[in-house]
Amino acid sequence: MTNTSDPPLDKHARITNLIAACNDAQVAQRDLLLALTRSGDRNEDWEDFRPTLRLLLGYILERGFAALRLVTMRHDFDAEILLRTFHEGAAKLMLMALTPEAGRCKVLEEYWSGLGQVSDRKTAHRAGLAESVIPEGRSDGRDSLKVLQTRRMQRGEQVLDRNERRRLEQKWSLPEVLNALDRLLKTQRPEAAALLHIYGMASHLAHADCRALELRLDRSFRLPEERADLEDAHVARILSDIAMVGAFCTLLTAEAAGNPRDDLNSVMAKARAVSAKAAVIMGEFELTQREFNRSILSAPLPAG
Repeated sequence: MTNTSDPPLDKHARITNLIAACNDAQVAQRDLLLALTRSGDRNEDWEDFRPTLRLLLGYILERGFAALRLVTMRHDFDAEILLRTFHEGAAKLMLMALTPEAGRCKVLEEYWSGLGQVSDRKTAHRAGLAESVIPEGRSDGRDSLKVLQTRRMQRGEQVLDRNERRRLEQKWSLPEVLNALDRLLKTQRPEAAALLHIYGMASHLAHADCRALELRLDRSFRLPEERADLEDAHVARILSDIAMVGAFCTLLTAEAAGNPRDDLNSVMAKARAVSAKAAVIMGEFELTQREFNRSILSAPLPAG
């Protein structure tokens, strides 16, 4: 009996197919966002609930699209750094979308006005520092920086005191946003907060600290085949994040706008296809590391 099943893909082809699947998922997400944007009123208040979700979603999807392009060029660490912004934007969108309707006004007020005022004050301070080093003859450059320091450029009728500004910054930090999401989702485990590990590793790369250099050394010291498998597994996780997180944010934004269910099903199906392909690649690499991981976990702790 003839075997008509397709032969297994080689490793290079699997990554190529995964990238293509992620691109398809992104196209579906961006198409749905475009449909939602076209249906919006150009004169609407952009600080309202639904317009804010659309603006945030557009920002998130753009970051995901850029990260995919970096992966395509195999700049995996650069894509990981960019995903810090992607994940942070996604967490804020989820917080807004999942907050019960009674609390949304406060959330939006904090996001636009409260945090905006914090940002305005920091911008004014930094503009003053920059102005101080510009030669007197460059009046246009100095004037642009002076504008940023005027009261007219500071939002909010009531100036927040230092304690309130610190409270807002803490509340809207990624760890606190993720903790709030876990409470809203009523999960038994801190599933949203688990994202902090990925975010933290990307932060090492962004800050160029010793851990970032160790990550580079780890790859350079591996045998060529193992390094290739590691890099493919890393890419698979990145693309799974882009597709699944992007799809969930798209779903929340579309549902808030009352979008037809069929479109949402298509977006989620394409994202799940990426996740399934990525899981195979990541799973195969994890198996190759099992013996090493067990040897480390079973080794006695060093003295002292």
